[in-house]
Amino acid sequence: MVVLTCTLVVILSTLRVFMLLGLKTLLFTYVDFRRAFDDSPRQLPLNVRNAVMVFNDTSHYGLHDVREWESLTPPGNGWVVLDPGPQSYAVAMYHQLHCLNSMRYDLTQSKIGKQPTKAELGHAHHCYNYIRQGLQCGLDLTLESSHEGEGGAQHVCRDWVQVRTFMEQNYKMYPAYFD
Repeated sequence: MVVLTCTLVVILSTLRVFMLLGLKTLLFTYVDFRRAFDDSPRQLPLNVRNAVMVFNDTSHYGLHDVREWESLTPPGNGWVVLDPGPQSYAVAMYHQLHCLNSMRYDLTQSKIGKQPTKAELGHAHHCYNYIRQGLQCGLDLTLESSHEGEGGAQHVCRDWVQVRTFMEQNYKMYPAYFD
């Protein structure tokens, strides 16, 4: 709940920046699903339960709460090892959280006057687009009333605690991949 609240605040702020800069259209990426897929897994081999979440403001996950942001990522930094292979894969949710944390860090650095390097700007560009695409892909169609205030609308989410448990167990099964 807390993570999604902070994510939404950062994303809305980012979209406001796009609008202020005059970027009226955002590019969309389309995938041609007619191509033949290889045998690589597309998702975690896990039947993830639904969970209900109400987005509320929180005192957690502030701009300077480094430990709280880092606590969101399980051992293995969001990577999982699966068969066939075995092969390692990044889990998109953790890639998105990495990008959001990176954007948070960049904002704290800009507030103290640090100029980003070319590599940092490239990573920021990647992250803004990756988060945007993740929101579009997730397609949360929950209707929110402006009158709901602090006990807002209930969003149907996927149980990220269940995913984290899977990730922690996977990390223990394949320690050599994470050294």
